[in-house]
Amino acid sequence: VSAFLLNRSSDLDLMISIKVNNRCNCACSFCVDRGGYNAGEIDVKKIVEKAIELSDYKTVIITGGEPFLDFDKVVEILARLRPYKTRLVLNTNGTLLTKGHVELLNGLLDELQISIHHWRENVNEKVFGKHQDLLSIKEALNIPRIFSVSINSTFNKFIVPSERKVFVSKMIDLCNILGANRLRLTELKKVDGDEFVSANDFFEDNSPVLSRSSNELITQGCT
Repeated sequence: VSAFLLNRSSDLDLMISIKVNNRCNCACSFCVDRGGYNAGEIDVKKIVEKAIELSDYKTVIITGGEPFLDFDKVVEILARLRPYKTRLVLNTNGTLLTKGHVELLNGLLDELQISIHHWRENVNEKVFGKHQDLLSIKEALNIPRIFSVSINSTFNKFIVPSERKVFVSKMIDLCNILGANRLRLTELKKVDGDEFVSANDFFEDNSPVLSRSSNELITQGCT
């Protein structure tokens, strides 16, 4: 179990990050977890006990790899932690998401974060190295649910320069189509060469976003 600070604009949350596996069915070139800490076969009971022991840490985010490859463990962790934590978050690439998953997560989860890096499937396929069916994601989310959905996206080299000024509005449109509640846009981190693309390239020069302070809009790898 690794714990770290998550800095938001309105508060400072202590957050536990639980990495349930190091396996993924996609191959994003800029993945921050590629070649990182390998938890091996995790002990759910031990992880849950340690997370409960860290009682000041009210937010827990479950990551991978791809957590849906070990979905039974994810559900067990969420169910065990639910009485003790105020915010439970699950991060996924969405390629394995089904209505059945959504039904099982209802009542256990506060936020589902889905990584989508372009509004067009053919570009996403280049990023992920695997087809991501946006219609299937929409259908899976289109049932009664009580958790929120965030789309996690990146400013990346697969977005050609001619599309960059419309990228944010197109991604907002996609969020509305999918039924997502929030869009999180992030610059890439731990990348070299042409992998890094500045957020500045995606906004007009007079955009209020670009006039914000560095504390509000952190560059070089942060949201």
